[in-house]
Amino acid sequence: MIMMLALIMIVFAFFTNGVNLNSRNISNILIQNSYILILAVGMLLIIILGNIDLSVGSVLAFVGALSAMLYNLGIGMFLTVVLSIIIGLLIGVFQGFWIAYLKIPAFIVTLAGLSLFRGLTYIIT
Repeated sequence: MIMMLALIMIVFAFFTNGVNLNSRNISNILIQNSYILILAVGMLLIIILGNIDLSVGSVLAFVGALSAMLYNLGIGMFLTVVLSIIIGLLIGVFQGFWIAYLKIPAFIVTLAGLSLFRGLTYIIT
């Protein structure tokens, strides 16, 4: 995997004469995609365990939209972040309950969560 990434970087550096392969550009890419990196690391454990979470993007969008609404209500940054983490945790616990205790396949539960939280995001935005 790392070899393929290195090969892709070398090919792109060759075709662009190395213009995009500088520390400033790499830093900007990492900053702009930091939330994707955090989600990918979290999903890595789930994939290694042999499961899948299809709803992660929709839950992120829902909690993000809810966070924006809470902040606009004047709650404050710290409380908004804490409430957002708690809401995300409760969503994960809810889906995990269906998977772990009711033995419903993770694919089905998270597919339903994807639809539910995508719809809720559309409603609140």
